[in-house]
Amino acid sequence: MTDQYAPLRISLGTQLRSGGLGVVQQDEFVETGVNTLVKLAEFIEHESDIVLHLTGSMVGNVPPTDVTSELLRHCVEDRLRERFPKLFAGDAFRHVTYTQWEAWLGLFYGKRVLLFLADDAFSGGEPASPQAGRAAPMLVAEHLALLKPLLGYFTPFADEVALVREVQASLLRYLNRGTHHHDRPCHLPYATLGELFIGRDSFLSELQQKFEAARVAGRWPNQAVCGVGGLGKTQVAVEYALKHRDEYTAVLMVNADTPESLRSGLAGLAGVLHSGLDPATPDDAKERATLDWLQQHPGWLLIVDNADTEAARNEVTRRLAQWADGHVLITARFHQWPKTVEAFDLHVLSFEDAARFLLQATDGTRRVSKDDEEQARQLAGDDLDGLCLALEQAAAYIREREISFAEYRRRWTENDKAVRTWADKAVMQYHSELTESLSVATTWLTTFRELTPAAQSLLQLFAWLAPAPIPQSLVDHPELEQQLQSACRVGPAALRRAGPPPDSTNEDGGPALEASLSHPTADHAAEADIESALAVLRRYSFLSRRPGDPTDSAGRVHRVVQLITRERLDHDRQQATLTAMLQVANANVKGDAADVRTWPTLDPLRPHLMMLIDHAERAQIDEPTSRLMGELGTLLWAKALHTQAEDLEKRALALDERHYGPVAPQVATRLNNLAATLQATNRLAEAEPLMRRALDIFRASLRDEHPNTLDVAENYDILRAAMK
Repeated sequence: MTDQYAPLRISLGTQLRSGGLGVVQQDEFVETGVNTLVKLAEFIEHESDIVLHLTGSMVGNVPPTDVTSELLRHCVEDRLRERFPKLFAGDAFRHVTYTQWEAWLGLFYGKRVLLFLADDAFSGGEPASPQAGRAAPMLVAEHLALLKPLLGYFTPFADEVALVREVQASLLRYLNRGTHHHDRPCHLPYATLGELFIGRDSFLSELQQKFEAARVAGRWPNQAVCGVGGLGKTQVAVEYALKHRDEYTAVLMVNADTPESLRSGLAGLAGVLHSGLDPATPDDAKERATLDWLQQHPGWLLIVDNADTEAARNEVTRRLAQWADGHVLITARFHQWPKTVEAFDLHVLSFEDAARFLLQATDGTRRVSKDDEEQARQLAGDDLDGLCLALEQAAAYIREREISFAEYRRRWTENDKAVRTWADKAVMQYHSELTESLSVATTWLTTFRELTPAAQSLLQLFAWLAPAPIPQSLVDHPELEQQLQSACRVGPAALRRAGPPPDSTNEDGGPALEASLSHPTADHAAEADIESALAVLRRYSFLSRRPGDPTDSAGRVHRVVQLITRERLDHDRQQATLTAMLQVANANVKGDAADVRTWPTLDPLRPHLMMLIDHAERAQIDEPTSRLMGELGTLLWAKALHTQAEDLEKRALALDERHYGPVAPQVATRLNNLAATLQATNRLAEAEPLMRRALDIFRASLRDEHPNTLDVAENYDILRAAMK
């Protein structure tokens, strides 16, 4: 607050200190030769829990331009711009005063900002005149208009007595959230990630906009944040609740992973909402007490977390009528909900945001290298594909062992399964309220058990594809359904046990995961149809679309889900499912790849063909791998992507030489195609011996008048002519 209320500010500080709180006022940061704003920012970031922002009619002074510029460098201007786009629209930020900056810095560093507004805030005299070399200060009304979407609730006060009363009440609500009983109960078993909550501002804004639209229409909304496990759905809901808690009569959260958990959670809330409740009260009576409170205090926010199974979803759906007096926010892997529930798909973080998270989360604890930024980007994108839980797990693992990004990437890419199964709830925030630690692998298995046998088998087939949109043409081809039915005939020994026997604990100290999944059997083969299996995968968000994906694609499977799915298969099942998917791809590659009329079909298949070829080479599956290499090489040659075509053609040649022998006709075909690619890049001397060898093989194994021999002979004559 400006000097307008200096006596009131001093009195408030004295009374708060007498209650055992540490209070530092803004004018205590003024020090000759020191940037006041940077010092304020450092204090708020590292030492402050709460920012009390008192606003009256006077706005104070704008810092000199160089002072503001140094603050922007300290906080990283791009991050400030991303967090507060409206503040940086035009030049609004250049008019922010010292006092106003304290609120923005509090929000930037994820601190609780409590805004108290004097009754005369808009009735002051003339705006302060700008000092020499400084911009005009931002008006109170403009400052509050920018803050309101972020803070929501302003507390008015008329005098010192009212201010002290309101400040003490607000502090009590904050300090005792979830444990004491007051006019605005708050029960959240998670804390904010603060500045590590990155890349979700637009999603929170969309939730808020939809919420406001429902309120304008005269109803409380039911909303669901949906997506595959590990996207950070719970944390998004928590951050939304903390950001908007003052807009609700209460902010509450219950776990709904089973109907029993939901009932127990609702019963447990009774102790939060009713201070005089006897702990010995039966759970059904506690549950009724909770529902009574919700009906008597409309306008609350209830987060229903982890409604990830069909039984859990049905229980939540059944109770929606009981929760008609407030805002219900559900987190679930299910996307299909009744029409009364508005579902929002949460997507992975952008690679830039994911890399920034890794850099910040491991700052000061990882082994530093010159290429940290590039390694973080590759880990965030190429390896973890922006999956929040995988990012949090990676950061915690790196902090715990004080290793570099490069070393973590090495362990991840070299199939060190301990990297994917390791978890420590003491240092990971995503599941801090649970008794056990959850890793990416265990999170995946939890939902995999809910799939039908056909959906499990289809996921195992899709695990060999690229983490890219799957063409609808591949899904519609009858070969996929035939291979799915074959996969469903595999017996129960197909999946490898994920941990020790069920009566022991795993290496993470948590309960062991059983391997007794719903294994496909011959009985399920007749029931395996693509349409229903796809529907189940979409229902549990294993198959989803991202913004910008083709509308005619069937969706995509996340890279980490694919990786863990493959790892959970034993060797025989790996070979069987990979071979099956190769056959499906082979059936989809028809016609002349050099003919542009085939490109609309082949182009969407390219990333999947490349991925299948890579897997097949490592598994030493020669056919139809060689044919797919050749067809893809021809496509790339026709598109003048000669470097990529040459690589594939060389690999196809080596594979066919090993499989058929050095003088087989198949080898001659590979030699001819490789020579044509070298010729297209004007490497005639390299192409000539390959083409001559191809011609010799065809003449020896086929007749001189055979079409293949005649074609290669003509190609060789053209090549020889070009060399003269």
